[in-house]
Amino acid sequence: MKKQINLSYGILNTIQNAIFPLVTLPYVLQTVGPELYGKNLHAALFHQLFSFLFILAVNPYALRLFSHAMGGGRKAEEEKIFSRIVSFQFMMSSVATVLQFFVIAALELLTPLYALYIFITFFSFMNVEWLFQAKQDYKTIFFRTLLLRSLVLGCLFVFVKSGSDFEQYNLIIAFSLISPAIISFLIARQSYKFKIGISNIKDDLFGAKYFYANGAVGSIYSYLDQVVIGLLVTSKELAVLNLIKTLASTIMSIPNMVNRFIMPDAFKSFKAGMLFYHHSKYFTLMLICLVVGLSLFCFIGLPVISTFLGEDMNFKQSYIFLIAASVFCTSLAVYIDTQSSVILGLEKITTISNLIVATISPLTTIILFSNFTYISPFIGMIIGEFCGVLVMIYMHVFIFKTNFIKYA
Repeated sequence: MKKQINLSYGILNTIQNAIFPLVTLPYVLQTVGPELYGKNLHAALFHQLFSFLFILAVNPYALRLFSHAMGGGRKAEEEKIFSRIVSFQFMMSSVATVLQFFVIAALELLTPLYALYIFITFFSFMNVEWLFQAKQDYKTIFFRTLLLRSLVLGCLFVFVKSGSDFEQYNLIIAFSLISPAIISFLIARQSYKFKIGISNIKDDLFGAKYFYANGAVGSIYSYLDQVVIGLLVTSKELAVLNLIKTLASTIMSIPNMVNRFIMPDAFKSFKAGMLFYHHSKYFTLMLICLVVGLSLFCFIGLPVISTFLGEDMNFKQSYIFLIAASVFCTSLAVYIDTQSSVILGLEKITTISNLIVATISPLTTIILFSNFTYISPFIGMIIGEFCGVLVMIYMHVFIFKTNFIKYA
């Protein structure tokens, strides 16, 4: 029963994560304006890139360490691992902060706005989401997120009325980025004492090396493309690109949630020798839902989005088609990964696919930039994702000969 309740909170948290940008973005774009929104966005992207590379990318490593400690059933061991992981994160966030400072200084972007996000990067070491995930305590995550986002939403409506409130907007967004980590850390400290130590830094660096590698690959098409493109296009154009990516990731949260939910069924089916029937049931259903849902999105998406955004953004039907294509390709990749590759112990297929995506996406972006400018990173990502899916299928069928259901 407790597991079902936690699952419910996990689903609710996914839903509110999807709804929040759909509520705030239209308001921000109509008050602050796309130009100023883009300026804040570019500064924030540096923080997201460096915190992702040095802290968030190793979340699975931290989750594994703490889960093993929990398996022992000893509070002292959990407390020791808690201090070890947070100490490691403290060292890495310090490195990330220094590197972010030098990169921004080298690009001659060292203004108060960019400095604000350097400050926020340092406090990334307090991110202990892995602890709540290990405990399957999605209830705490849900209510923490709901409380903070409600506060942020209220502050936006009260303190941000026009472009003249840009400084207030910057502080509110900064708060929204830093507060979840601080609140989570304070909650965790009620159960675990923290004592900083560096004796395991070397072990953790080697233990997390593959996670850092995957993080580096993922960052290329998650944040780096927007950081680089933001140096070449206007702030308004960067805002449009980010809006497109936000809408795509918001829609993707639905198939992501569904794939996580049915993953245990795939494990059970594999153990029973029935993985073929799992695929015949869920893959067909997924394709039908994708085709119907994305067709509906292509048909009514533009008028609905334009109504919320206003005329300043000049959102186009071609963006709707690109978002649909991205969601379709990514959904296929996520399904193959979660329902076949991981089930069969072939996670390396996903790693190779990600490398293909991370290679093709920027190369395609460079080729297309002269014709498509700010939209070229998103087109490049779609082409990369499509190639990544083809690689996954090829490796399953011809390299490992699994036919998605069993080893040869």
